[in-house]
Amino acid sequence: MKDTISNIEQKIIQLKQRKGKLQTQQALIFLKESQRILGNKFSPELATHILSHTWKSSSDHQKKEWEKNCSQEGEETNNSFRTSPQSSRKNSPQTPTENSQS
Repeated sequence: MKDTISNIEQKIIQLKQRKGKLQTQQALIFLKESQRILGNKFSPELATHILSHTWKSSSDHQKKEWEKNCSQEGEETNNSFRTSPQSSRKNSPQTPTENSQS
């Protein structure tokens, strides 16, 4: 019984480490994609501000569309952020101006 508990505890530690590595990989992918989109104007503060402002000023309908597209793409691409440059343009979020026109 003591071995079983020890094995479970070791597995928990391994899973937590794996989770941390996966979160770091996803953060790096997000960072690189943000840098690619914003180019030489990139800063973490600017990217965060744009994301926050866009999310807050978007309609509930638009947010649901983004969430729907992400879950569909995530299933197809094994949860990566992008499949190709064309797919990100096709499903790119609308600007607040575009939101008000739809």
